[in-house]
Amino acid sequence: MGKRLVLHIGGSKCGSSAIQNYLAKNHTQMMQNGVFSPDQELDTKGPYKSQQIFYFQNLKTQDNAQGILEQKFRQICRFMDRHEQQTLIVSAENLSLIPTLPEILKRAAGDLFESIQVIFYIRRQDDYLISAWQQWGLKTYPDIGTYIEQVGLMMSNWNELLGAWERAFGQSRLIVRPFRRDLLKDGDVVADFLDVLKLPHDGCQPLGGLANRSFDESLADMAHRVSDVFDGPHDNRFYEVMIRTIGEASFKSKVGSHLMTLTERQDILAGFHEGNEAIKHRYLPELGDMPLFNPPTERDVASPNDHERLAAENALLSRAVFQLAQRIEALEKDQLTDSKNRQDPTKGNWLANLFNPR
Repeated sequence: MGKRLVLHIGGSKCGSSAIQNYLAKNHTQMMQNGVFSPDQELDTKGPYKSQQIFYFQNLKTQDNAQGILEQKFRQICRFMDRHEQQTLIVSAENLSLIPTLPEILKRAAGDLFESIQVIFYIRRQDDYLISAWQQWGLKTYPDIGTYIEQVGLMMSNWNELLGAWERAFGQSRLIVRPFRRDLLKDGDVVADFLDVLKLPHDGCQPLGGLANRSFDESLADMAHRVSDVFDGPHDNRFYEVMIRTIGEASFKSKVGSHLMTLTERQDILAGFHEGNEAIKHRYLPELGDMPLFNPPTERDVASPNDHERLAAENALLSRAVFQLAQRIEALEKDQLTDSKNRQDPTKGNWLANLFNPR
């Protein structure tokens, strides 16, 4: 049988982490089903995180990107032959944002695979922009409006981003899926990915949890106030510390966002209306008169006043202080015990263990 290449190109904030985590968790079982996902360096050495985001981020600056990729694909194909693999999945949500790579990928892989499929998940733009602001924008931009104007509108122009992939591979090889629970298989992006691509997954285990969850907006507001602690848009140490400190309270639990008004959301959707309709016409004609995305409603908007927003931030800070105080007390008790028996002096270093909850 000829080999198949699946290019999962995103988009960002559209369930990519869930898909990648599922592939990584079930890597061995998926290989038994003939499906291989390479490691983070587009290699066969492991460990298998089943995503190549930073590999492609670095590759775009290389002078001989096509030659490098062709060598990688040949190496992987030899590995697939030895292990009787039929399908290769390359997954990197930033691929959709690098317009030079589709043609390079086509030339590097075209002679090695009998079939190539490109799958692209897309999200309603106002929701995407809010999520992207929390993930990346607040770390380097003064406000969400500036971020949207300078970066966000380009990153969420799905119709424009599809252009380079259509030119390289042709529309027939592209699959576009709205990141909408009512349209996804079983309301789940992983189930949808497996179903649409007809990927065998016998014996695989479900994720058992959400991936790359949205943060509580009060926590994001706090992160923006101290944005100088971030080394760049991909530095997540602040969030990681807060997750370890306050746990579930770090994540969004309420419907609605205070980052955009309903009018602002509607204006954003209006700006993308023509492009979204063009995508629907090309890839989802079965929707008929239905819009590609359900329009925003009042339910999507939260409107706390300044006092309420400050109170929510203070509540998170109070929770963090309380959790840290409890850990200090517990670790000091450990230090007392260890100082008596000296069995494990490293446990007595309560400061080193402060951010490691039990």
